[in-house]
Amino acid sequence: MASRSISCRFSCRAKGFTLVELLVVITIIGILIALLLPAVQSAREAARRTQCTNNLKQIALAALNHESTYTHFPTGGWGSGWVGDPDRGPAVDQPGGFFYNILPFLEQEAVYRLGSAQTDSDKAATYAPQAAATTISCFSCPSRRRPQAIVVPSGRGTPKYNLSVSSGSSRWFHADYAANAGDYFLDWGVGPTSWPSTRGTIFNTTLTANATGISFQQSRIGIAEVADGTSNTYMVGEKYLDSNRYTTGDDDGDDDPYTGGAALDTHRWTYYDPSDATNSAYYQPMQDRNGVQLPRAFGSAHAAGFHVAFCDGSVRPISYSVDRLVHKYLGNRRDRQAIDTSKF
Repeated sequence: MASRSISCRFSCRAKGFTLVELLVVITIIGILIALLLPAVQSAREAARRTQCTNNLKQIALAALNHESTYTHFPTGGWGSGWVGDPDRGPAVDQPGGFFYNILPFLEQEAVYRLGSAQTDSDKAATYAPQAAATTISCFSCPSRRRPQAIVVPSGRGTPKYNLSVSSGSSRWFHADYAANAGDYFLDWGVGPTSWPSTRGTIFNTTLTANATGISFQQSRIGIAEVADGTSNTYMVGEKYLDSNRYTTGDDDGDDDPYTGGAALDTHRWTYYDPSDATNSAYYQPMQDRNGVQLPRAFGSAHAAGFHVAFCDGSVRPISYSVDRLVHKYLGNRRDRQAIDTSKF
């Protein structure tokens, strides 16, 4: 009996694990996970960058189709005090900006047409808020945030002359991309404070004449006016945001809806002057940072650089260390400056 009992104990021990063996296995598993996790994260970010590139490609093709249809790239609209109106056409009478005007070319005709043929007061009270809160997936970078309408706190964003806000706060969808407004900041403000008395009114002829980008207040820039060549001129790219304010609605460059007219939310600039370092810093492209607001600059949530769609429809990554003069030149459609592509 004793020998059978001893044999049983030895047999049972042979089928178990010691605490040391268990700890070794757990350690090995932990090391493998630590080695694999960066690779998994890298693969996911690569997929997100690909999706972001595809988003910009769709936006660029929509803008080119707009240009082919109306002979000019989508206008910038009237200013931050206005949103799109479906009955005001695609040119100088349209208060909505770049992203509103490409909706029909993104199979979003229904959103664009919300409130069509209704009174201005009904549009402002019902349909404009509905359009402003409608999410458009290709306007959101997956590395930054999911497509969602964000509540903008009371007192943030510009009061809209054709969009009513009754609750003290607004719920708007914001684009993660911005149109190229040029290499020098020209402040168009809120635009007119009421509907112009006549159609075809140009609010600021000096600004319209001096702006160097593709889309700005009441712009009507056609491909023929891109003197530097469509492959050497930015059309639309990723915009910089404070990474701590993705969903708070209080970033200066992210507190107006995507349907709005020309504003910091929908347009960015490439200004640079070596003798004006302080002002030039506001236009430095960079990766999103916590607590830093640069509402005039391009940038993104990606680590290596941001993506830009050029006027020929191509989408290219631009390094944050891009030569600042090259970046400036790429924002100007007519400066006739040679572009060294090795300095992207």
